[in-house]
Amino acid sequence: MSAPQAQSDYSSVLKAAQAAYGQGDFARAEKQAIALTVLDEARWEGHMLLGAALAKQGKAGAAESFAAAKTRAPAEKHAGIDEVARLAGQGKPAGGGDGAPATKAPASPAPASGEDKMKLAVVKSITKQLDATQDAAKRQPLLRELLAKTEALPNQAEARCSVLFVRAMAALELGEEEVGWQTSTALREVDAASQADEGQMEILAQLERKGWNSREKPTWFEVVAQDPDPAVVPDAAVRTRIAALKLPWKVRHKASGVVLVLIPTGEFLMGSPKDEAGREPDETQHSVRIEKPFYMGVTEVTQAQWQRVMGHNPSFFRNPDGPVEQVSWDDCQTFVKKAGGGLRLPSESEWEYACRAGTTTPFSFGATISTDQVNYDGNYTYGTGSKGVYREWTVACGSMPANAWGLHEMHGNVWEWCEDGYGEYPSAGTQVAAGVSGAPRVLRGGSWYGSPDDCRSANRDRFGAVIRNDVGFRVARTIAP
Repeated sequence: MSAPQAQSDYSSVLKAAQAAYGQGDFARAEKQAIALTVLDEARWEGHMLLGAALAKQGKAGAAESFAAAKTRAPAEKHAGIDEVARLAGQGKPAGGGDGAPATKAPASPAPASGEDKMKLAVVKSITKQLDATQDAAKRQPLLRELLAKTEALPNQAEARCSVLFVRAMAALELGEEEVGWQTSTALREVDAASQADEGQMEILAQLERKGWNSREKPTWFEVVAQDPDPAVVPDAAVRTRIAALKLPWKVRHKASGVVLVLIPTGEFLMGSPKDEAGREPDETQHSVRIEKPFYMGVTEVTQAQWQRVMGHNPSFFRNPDGPVEQVSWDDCQTFVKKAGGGLRLPSESEWEYACRAGTTTPFSFGATISTDQVNYDGNYTYGTGSKGVYREWTVACGSMPANAWGLHEMHGNVWEWCEDGYGEYPSAGTQVAAGVSGAPRVLRGGSWYGSPDDCRSANRDRFGAVIRNDVGFRVARTIAP
């Protein structure tokens, strides 16, 4: 068989396999996918479709087929293959869960109706006009018309998938976040990645880069950076854990302007070892498991951000870029409620987990700190550290070095409120992170007027919820399931 003939055969079988999969005929899709691997074992598409078809039927070999696809596919295709694997794994086995094949044959695919054909003809006409012009001014009204004409999707599955991709293309070019998110969600629901051609895979990749493939409706944030910056998060393993969440790494809360970064799940030792200098009796060391990823403010909430939401500035040290202070725990609750978008205070365990950023030393910077790293009273020292400056003032948020997860001023500057009420730690065992109700409320991080002992990752303090003092806060946000 000639190379062109083999290529033609592969393409026709690939289309047949994609059609069978899209119609829910996974047994037929499996046979077609096997034929693809025979026609050209070195290509990745057949292996991916075979894995998806096997997974949908609850059969063995799916994981091996997906792995084979990734070893053959270029790196930029790996995210799409992973998404197909995830979606296929969510389906119930065709035989009711025991791995047996379905006893009932799938229904024949419904042909496109006359109405669907008319919709497709209109879409085709507009896309043809778009293909003929690169003038942005001329493309804008055509793209708007395309979105208007595709609001009502075709009923036939293959036509619906095709129109969704066109709709996604228009949303991407126009920067229509809401439409992009809705379309991405619809594409995921029809398992579009398993049926996509090269151009459509690129559209899916663009949706991911924009953060519009998030399972959360992106109305509360705008994406600052999709992927972790190696210069900010140097640990490659941590970057991989963050990327695996398929969510934007750094986002900006629209209502307040607060910037947050994604914190992955993990387990850590909370509290301090018995020989740590400055240790207090309430720092019993115990293992804590953070089971849900969350977003955490890159800095303390600034005075400008507080003013933007609350309409006034209560701070003593006036600087729009400085941390808001003189706010009570109750004030913070009013702020997050008014700002909206699911913002909240971090739990105490989340706070220490994020502060440590994988470290076990007294500070995220190591065994000691200097006033070049942290804003505290430099007349005092810790361990082998030297005396430094005493600024007698708060510094601008983000002006001191960040820890290994990109969080600034976790040590010093202003004390930070946590959501939890103050309570004793458990004496042993691994605990699942959970807040403690009641008053007084926990404070963390130390401050500009305190000693380095106060700034340790494990150090704890507390105030009544109504107390206003030299205290600020940073926000967190739960990621919806």
